[in-house]
Amino acid sequence: MLIATDWDDVGVECFRPFVEYVNGINGNAVRYEDLDSYYEMDKAFGVKQEELQDVFLDFFSGELLKKVKAVEGSRELYEGLRKKGHELVVVTSRSVIETDPTLDQIERLHPGLISNAYFADLPFIDRGRGSKKDICKALGVDVLIEDSYENLDSCLAHIQRGFLLKRPWNQNIVGLPKKVTRVEDPREILKYF
Repeated sequence: MLIATDWDDVGVECFRPFVEYVNGINGNAVRYEDLDSYYEMDKAFGVKQEELQDVFLDFFSGELLKKVKAVEGSRELYEGLRKKGHELVVVTSRSVIETDPTLDQIERLHPGLISNAYFADLPFIDRGRGSKKDICKALGVDVLIEDSYENLDSCLAHIQRGFLLKRPWNQNIVGLPKKVTRVEDPREILKYF
């Protein structure tokens, strides 16, 4: 099977250090748990979407990107899936300027486990790269592992199964479709293979 995994907050801790970074810049006291909407995090920080995008790009272009750690359990998940003969690819919405640092990060945190990485557009920013749905469809992805229900939902018609890693921004999603399973820990996914 071809299994696609999102990168931020699925393979690598992203938004916990990002919250600390933003709070350090603007003096806010936003908590990771306050991020209750994936594509509306600007509201939690009290800034415009464009401003948050700029801060996000600064965060990803800085030294902090080299210091972030793998999501607990992600390495065991990826190793287990590879041992069972599955191919793993990353499908992320990170900016194209983050391509090399992202590829370096994937190899540093999960060496030899990910066969390729694809960079998709955000739903609200068209960079001409295609959406996650477009990429998953073109690749023939069988399974998608995500933390954003919006991204997972957009791909459901083209995949066999989806896993939603529990995060503050997807807790308000109830009544998941049959082929979507919410998990607390990435390692839980292994029991389905």
